[in-house]
Amino acid sequence: MNLSTIRYHLNFLERNGILSTKDSQNKKVYFIKGKVDSRDKNTIALLQQKRFRRIFINLILKPNQTQKELAQTLTIHRSTLSKYLKYVTQFDLLKISHEGKEKRYDISNKSHFLHVLFSYKRSFRDKLVDRILKIYFSK
Repeated sequence: MNLSTIRYHLNFLERNGILSTKDSQNKKVYFIKGKVDSRDKNTIALLQQKRFRRIFINLILKPNQTQKELAQTLTIHRSTLSKYLKYVTQFDLLKISHEGKEKRYDISNKSHFLHVLFSYKRSFRDKLVDRILKIYFSK
């Protein structure tokens, strides 16, 4: 099916109240209306994007990292990571603690975050997510 046909049908379902959407970084994420609360929509919309998913997975594996530590682990520039972290913090998914001049980042509600990650893991199509969940829940 071509993309324009899919867009037409998704827009039709949205106009008729069957689907709701969440815009995230110039991407539209679709949800069945009334099935997902707004907090989960934010989390899912971010996790649909690999760059944000990698940040969160790193924070699950090693909590309370500095921006420098995260940038080294993810092999991205600190300025790029800073932009991503600034965007994510508006959704209250990260908690930031100050240690001198350094900021440390962690997931604010880890159990809820893992619940969302586990519940919607099929939509991410990411083997890393599967491995992390397997490790985390086998403890």
